[in-house]
Amino acid sequence: KAVIWNLGTGLGTLLFAEHEAPIQSVAFSPQGNLVASGDEAGVVHIWNSTNGNTTARLEHDGERPVVGLFFVPGAEEILTATPDGVFVWDIARETVMDSLILEVARKGEGGLLKGVTAMAVSSPGDWIAIGLGNGDLALFGSGDLDLPPVFARAHDGAIASLAASPDGTRLVSGGLDGVARVWDVTAGTPGEEGLLQELQESDAVPVAVAFHPAGRRVLTGSMDGGTTGKGARVWNIDTGALERTFELWSYPFRALAFSPDGSRFIAGSDWGLNTVWESGIPFHEISPVARALGDLNEDGCINFQDFLFLLEQWGTPFDGTPIGFTDFLALLEHWDLCYL
Repeated sequence: KAVIWNLGTGLGTLLFAEHEAPIQSVAFSPQGNLVASGDEAGVVHIWNSTNGNTTARLEHDGERPVVGLFFVPGAEEILTATPDGVFVWDIARETVMDSLILEVARKGEGGLLKGVTAMAVSSPGDWIAIGLGNGDLALFGSGDLDLPPVFARAHDGAIASLAASPDGTRLVSGGLDGVARVWDVTAGTPGEEGLLQELQESDAVPVAVAFHPAGRRVLTGSMDGGTTGKGARVWNIDTGALERTFELWSYPFRALAFSPDGSRFIAGSDWGLNTVWESGIPFHEISPVARALGDLNEDGCINFQDFLFLLEQWGTPFDGTPIGFTDFLALLEHWDLCYL
């Protein structure tokens, strides 16, 4: 079953129960009016988020689990990923328009799935990342499905999860080797030159990852839950520093997602538990230069708009310290300055 939840009340508002196999992945359309849910048997249902009516039913060959879903912005299309590869579907016709089929064995060493285990797509849909059960990672343009992807070894174990940064320049991967890695997408093929940070979990395995909407932090959730201080962890991707740990439950994480304003995140577990937490992460981070000048809304000028921003955000902790009197003095000192 798939459930739409009201995060304010913690109550389910809509139940979708058309699947006959456990659901592996879900996604909202950009407009929020449609939901896609994919199950372990390779079936994807696309349904209305208001009334639950089915819009389309997509069925992959071979009953392979659906490990990734992404609605293509501005088009009646959806990307799906199974261990066999990536598929582009025409939603209205319920047919495959294009595909990237990988010639990989279904099982790797130790019984691990060697095919596609995770997929991430940039917000505009211009690039796709896929991770494999053998630890390989590939990046390619969404229009290049007819070209063989170039893989590079990203982890020493299966890639359990991938997430794209909001601006599409970064990718985070969580591996069964106990490490989450942040990659520079602009560097092209993943490799040492594109590796920005290693977020070392050591005694935990990051099976779920999510980017904060501001793009400066990553949330990871471990296979071991929160039993020994692992829980969900917040990392600074600029420094690689661990900033905060949330002690949740003792069950393995399976999914993480931030609210659009970054103030909350929801964590889902193997045991059917879903918990919403206050993230404690500031959504808007003012650069040191802009803050020193008093350009609090970072539009390149210090003016009346910054004064309004100051009044609205007074006492709100941005960058670890609250907006307050120091910012007011900086604003007065550089009033009417434009530096762009």
